Amino acid sequence: MLASSAALASDNSLKIDTVSINAGLLKSYHSIDSKNGGVDNITSPDEHGFSLGVSATFENEIIKGLRPYIGFTKLDYEDRYFNIPEVGLRFDFNPRIDRFQPYVTAGLGYAFSKWDENPVNNLIVREPEGQSFDLVMQTGFDYYITKRLAVGAGIRLDTYDASSVIVQDSKVSTINERASLGALAILTYRFGSTDQLDQDSDGDGVSDYDDRCPNTLKNIPVNQYGCAMDMFTFSLEIKFDKFHIADLTESPNFPVVEFLKKHADYHVRITGHTDSTGNPNYNLRLSEKRANEAKDFLISKGVSEDRVISVGRGDQEPLLSNDSLSNRIKNRRISVIFYRSEKVLPK
Repeated sequence: MLASSAALASDNSLKIDTVSINAGLLKSYHSIDSKNGGVDNITSPDEHGFSLGVSATFENEIIKGLRPYIGFTKLDYEDRYFNIPEVGLRFDFNPRIDRFQPYVTAGLGYAFSKWDENPVNNLIVREPEGQSFDLVMQTGFDYYITKRLAVGAGIRLDTYDASSVIVQDSKVSTINERASLGALAILTYRFGSTDQLDQDSDGDGVSDYDDRCPNTLKNIPVNQYGCAMDMFTFSLEIKFDKFHIADLTESPNFPVVEFLKKHADYHVRITGHTDSTGNPNYNLRLSEKRANEAKDFLISKGVSEDRVISVGRGDQEPLLSNDSLSNRIKNRRISVIFYRSEKVLPK
């Protein structure tokens, strides 16, 4: 199994990606067979114990998400223990860049069992050790608290047939070890490259590893987690006494309609502004007209009317004084505020 995986690596070698240490509580499943009446006063094996294990998962993928691993686990009950080396495959459900990594593993181990305490007093003949192949299955998750360190939990099932034979006089009892089920706490350290984690696929300034909202639309202001801010604004300068819908949809290089369709929890407030040139009443009507045209355009594109507010302010809220042409150009604008209605209510 490992050899076939190694062949997939470009340099024909396996490279360790993560090393995990796990510890947990166990429950044993076993049975006792008797011949000639069975050994007198035999003690039933302990049902509860603890486990301690270590495993290494390799970078080399057989198919996407599927990689080989090796491990060693000790299952320790008060009266006996098992040493289990194993090899197998691990499948991760999420991309490597995700903090949360649910997985399943399947492996083949070999269980060496040995008794620490006699299962019966006054033994005459005893075979205290057992051996068996072990089918190992585990499911769980890792959660990365840093790019390299993760904590997690899992459930592990070992199925084997390791028998211990006890003989006393002509009486024989065989203790059959069937399986162990464990609940594990897991600590994982990533040795492999973190270059992939540092990538910023959607170009929002937040690495893929830290980005909780992947595939952010272009030019959307985001918070430290890569998600759209609860409220943000852009302003569009317009030519004197003129406004075209194309000014709203093309000039800002901002996907207004696409954003509102993708984020149904956002509302939009459109405010028209003018400079102080001309009659104030005319300027107010002009600003309202511009804002209403923008609103009507969004509604025509499928945005619900109750998500869009349009108002005109005329020349009442200039950004700068109107004493120069360059300032008046900046004051002639449409301001568009996007906001989550349940969190932010714009004034």
